Amino acid sequence: MENKIVKNFSKWLDMILKKNKFDAVVAFNFNLYEGKGSFHIQLIGSDSFDRNDEDWACKEVYSSGENVFIVSRKNAGQEWQKGLSFCTGLVRNYLSYGEFSKKLKDKTAVGIGFVDGNIDIIYEHKQ
Repeated sequence: MENKIVKNFSKWLDMILKKNKFDAVVAFNFNLYEGKGSFHIQLIGSDSFDRNDEDWACKEVYSSGENVFIVSRKNAGQEWQKGLSFCTGLVRNYLSYGEFSKKLKDKTAVGIGFVDGNIDIIYEHKQ
């Protein structure tokens, strides 16, 4: 994974996490979208979480909206599976080393997935 992309992703996520409180958020999801030559990452916060019902991510109380992080397919790979894997790596890295990762990890769960596909739970808060 290219260091410049990791740094830019961290800066993007830092700006979002730094300026928002997320009091009503129970769980976060990183929504992925496919562009022509890229993958787009959007952060949403939901006021519910149910490991057995992926519709929890549809109950948004926060969304980064049009403020998405764009990853070129040249870097991530052409197929959606490669894009998912690459973007998951970015999020996992942030969960481990990100300045505001505690804001994500204080919630019930963090997921990632394409908006028209399944959600992979990549972090669950142990209570």
